Amino acid sequence: MTTQAKAKATPKRASRFPRAKPQGYIATGSGHVDVRLSGEGLERFRELHAGLIDKSAKLANGRPVVTKPDAIKWLLENLG
Repeated sequence: MTTQAKAKATPKRASRFPRAKPQGYIATGSGHVDVRLSGEGLERFRELHAGLIDKSAKLANGRPVVTKPDAIKWLLENLG
C-alpha cells in the first residue's frame, strides 16, 4: 500500500477539545474521577458505552471495552 493510499485508509482524528500542558501541582499515581451525569450527557454516554461494546472496541492495552470506566478510558485515548 502506498503512503498516499495508507493516509486515505487511516482517517485523521480531529480534536475539537482545548488542551494545554498542566502547570503547577500535578497529582501523581492513578487518577480517579467521580462524576454524576444527567440529561443529554447521560444519554450520550450510554450511547457511547453501548456503541463501543457493540463494535468490540479495545483499549490501547488490548483489553475490550466492557465497563463504563473502560468507555471513559477509550474516549480519552482516542481524543486525537
